[in-house]
Amino acid sequence: MNHFHPRRARMRAALAAVIAATAVFPAAAGAATITDFKAGPVPSYNNGAGVPFIPAPAPAGPSAPTGNPGTATISADTNCTYGEVQTGLFVTESTPTWQGQGPAPALGTTTSNVRAVYSTAGPDKPLTLSTQAGAYSDYCVAFRTTAAGHPHPSQGGERAKQTIVELPVGVAAAIDPQAKCSEADFKRHRDPEDYAPNTCARNTQVGTAMIRLRVPAPVTPLTPDGSTVRDSPGRVYALETPANQAARFGVVLLGGSRLVDGTAFGGNSNVQIPDRQTKFAIDVSQAGVATIALLNATDDLGVFVPNSGGTQANGAPCAPGAICTIPIQLHGAAFRFWGEASKHPHKANPADAAEAPTLMATDFLRMPTTCQKDLTSKLTVVPYTAGDSPLRGAFALYPGEKAQAEAAQSAVATSNAVRLTGCEALPFNPTFKADLVGDTAKGNHVGLNIAIDVPEGNDDLGATRITLPDGVVSDLDNVKNSCLPADFVAIKCAPETIIGNVTATLSGIDADVVKGDIHMVRVEGQTLPALGFNFKGRLPLRLSGMSQIDSNGRIVNTFVDLPSIPQRTLRVALAGGPKSILRISTARCAVSAFDAQLTSQNGKAVSFKQRTRCDAEFRATLKRADTSRPYLNFNGAGATGKKIKSLRLTLPPGVTIRRFNTNKRTKVSALEETVTKNTSRRRISKKLLRISIPQTGSNGLKLLTRSKLLITSKKFRKRDDSPNLLARIVYTDGTKTEVRVPLERD
Repeated sequence: MNHFHPRRARMRAALAAVIAATAVFPAAAGAATITDFKAGPVPSYNNGAGVPFIPAPAPAGPSAPTGNPGTATISADTNCTYGEVQTGLFVTESTPTWQGQGPAPALGTTTSNVRAVYSTAGPDKPLTLSTQAGAYSDYCVAFRTTAAGHPHPSQGGERAKQTIVELPVGVAAAIDPQAKCSEADFKRHRDPEDYAPNTCARNTQVGTAMIRLRVPAPVTPLTPDGSTVRDSPGRVYALETPANQAARFGVVLLGGSRLVDGTAFGGNSNVQIPDRQTKFAIDVSQAGVATIALLNATDDLGVFVPNSGGTQANGAPCAPGAICTIPIQLHGAAFRFWGEASKHPHKANPADAAEAPTLMATDFLRMPTTCQKDLTSKLTVVPYTAGDSPLRGAFALYPGEKAQAEAAQSAVATSNAVRLTGCEALPFNPTFKADLVGDTAKGNHVGLNIAIDVPEGNDDLGATRITLPDGVVSDLDNVKNSCLPADFVAIKCAPETIIGNVTATLSGIDADVVKGDIHMVRVEGQTLPALGFNFKGRLPLRLSGMSQIDSNGRIVNTFVDLPSIPQRTLRVALAGGPKSILRISTARCAVSAFDAQLTSQNGKAVSFKQRTRCDAEFRATLKRADTSRPYLNFNGAGATGKKIKSLRLTLPPGVTIRRFNTNKRTKVSALEETVTKNTSRRRISKKLLRISIPQTGSNGLKLLTRSKLLITSKKFRKRDDSPNLLARIVYTDGTKTEVRVPLERD
């Protein structure tokens, strides 16, 4: 059989959200009218061979088939098709050969060993859907085109130059854990003479394809323009992913009555292994807009296929062993991307009981989790113009085709609407953590860390509302240089607008892929900027959330209408330091909490209240500092959630501890109620004093020395600064820290 070959068929794409996969395919022929454009999740189909249909031999007969040649065994995908589909060719071993579409009348020609397979799909047959939200499911995209004024409209159409497909946000592929075929094994076409069969491992296959071709044929009453249609089956493989792409797929088209790597089925020796294949690659990338899913746009498509036998397009014989090319048009395509791996076992020859079936490495295509709105797809077919079409008059142009070719009008269509179901049964059990980072003393700038996790199999995250603790305010001087919204969308924000970083993990995507910067984005009429997440790399995406002040003076950040993507983790880190947009307004780390509400795609809300986490913070005052016998007041608390086991104080130069009974000359108070035994206070040296807290320890304490325990030098008494006292803390969990505490004079 002849094979479809794009001269250059690399699919480029643009993404809409965090990360999702889309069915992709080569351009269709016929920009006049797109018909039977269907897209959606469908029940699995598997015939054991990894192809949309298996050609099967029909009984030999003395004449051409009449009526419905349904005597052949049918094993075909009758759901994911593009209308009335001829899934096999009339292939004869005698001449003249009759080739046609659909049930054919007797033509009076003698044939033998006719092989034909037909599907039962009728015109405009809707997809049988599988609508469970969040499930791994097969996904079908199918369409065909027609042309007004053609004697057989389904065979007409323009010479397609490009197709662009936009599928619903959230149709996501587990591409990274999937086994991949290398470029070398795929044997992608590098020149018109290269049609060598691929050697991709069978576990790298992730779907099937069927393409409708229009090719030259003898002029008959059924083919008055000297052409007919043929349906070519194919396989879709996952290829190694380039560094700048979300994914790459490879499509191999096979002969209509042959399988690429199978032994003859049913003892039919005429089912041969072809020595030539047509292949093209599909590159998938993202545009970064949350309301648009993966857009798949082909480069210019070639319009010739290899023909390993017979005649060339001009009628001249094809030399033995040579590859001839014949012109084609393409006006139908059906792609099925697989969902659950377990439902698609396949092998080279399904009839070979000894051959073990092969599975994909992992479940592949997953549906979104939103049941709140219809999901639709959009298809654009861009034609060749009459002037730049490379067909060079191989087909007659009928009135409708001619007018469209001259006008070069693109055809646009929207698919059937799909409403997913079963969202009410999806769990939503997210977790939330937040911390302030840095010195939380009054006036200091702090950083902020936020962690959100959503377990596998849960409803996707749809919205977030996070309220910062009391005492955390915006530094209005540091938010002045925010990025304009248009520049944020165009990825033109200045480096000084970056205030942190964001990372996320998605199901089926490697952990280090989804990451980027956080920008301040200006909001008209608002004092505070929005937070703009600019994910970069293979999966670019830009999202922004509003920041406002509530009635209690607390900062509230809100993200709404998040795309339904399989996000498992989200990590947000706002930088601290002098340029931080956050600072502490209270005298010490606020005794407050983060308040958060996380909402799923379907409205399930979970609330969190997390106490503010503060670093260890103490205050030291030297009473009667102008005398030689002062006393010390030391008080404060360890880090939030930790309990102090021991505390060692190192006094500054000029202050020493005298040799007295330290337990009698000191008092420890403000311990937690669980501490019922006395603390131990011991002089280690003239500069070191250690306090040990029994039992469970205490987060806070107060130490007061009595007169005559400490003594100061004349030099120290003359100083007017506040030297540091060093506090070394050991917590009950074994962690340690050191805090320098200014020794204030009173």
